[in-house]
Amino acid sequence: MTKPGWAAIPVDRMSRQSNPGVALRRIWRAIVPPALRRLGQGAAIALARRRVAAALADGEPAFSPGPVIVSGLLSGASGVSRAARLTLRGIQQAGYQPMEHDLAPLFAGAGAGVGQLPAAPAGGVWILHVNAPEGLAAMSRIAPDLWRGRYRIGVWAYELPVLPASWAKTAAFFHEL
Repeated sequence: MTKPGWAAIPVDRMSRQSNPGVALRRIWRAIVPPALRRLGQGAAIALARRRVAAALADGEPAFSPGPVIVSGLLSGASGVSRAARLTLRGIQQAGYQPMEHDLAPLFAGAGAGVGQLPAAPAGGVWILHVNAPEGLAAMSRIAPDLWRGRYRIGVWAYELPVLPASWAKTAAFFHEL
């Protein structure tokens, strides 16, 4: 039963699948003090930033026409996931055929390996519909040859008056926010 005026949300979209990575993160959060977790996160962000910067150190190929790829946590139930799906629908309503790219499998396992973008010709636009840390992590986990030369747009959801410094540094790897 739903409240009057509320849309019924399918239960399968709200339930989370069992994932060993989620259980490990919960254990990590329970036993490691927040100050140490922040140090580890900072080191991971710095490593990802170095990887992406190294991939761009020699410059970038010229932009060329190509597909629109929308990456995000498309299978998730969060607001950011819903917003990514709405972006896809909006682009489709505008008459384009964007390629969907769910980042959830890339982040599912601890120490996830190198990811892929959908099989597409080089060039075009890559919209990363995740926040700065996840966008940076995706770029560092996907082979640079697959994303270099694509016009990168970051769609970030941030609602506080001051942007974290790490997010501001990450902005340098995007062409548009």
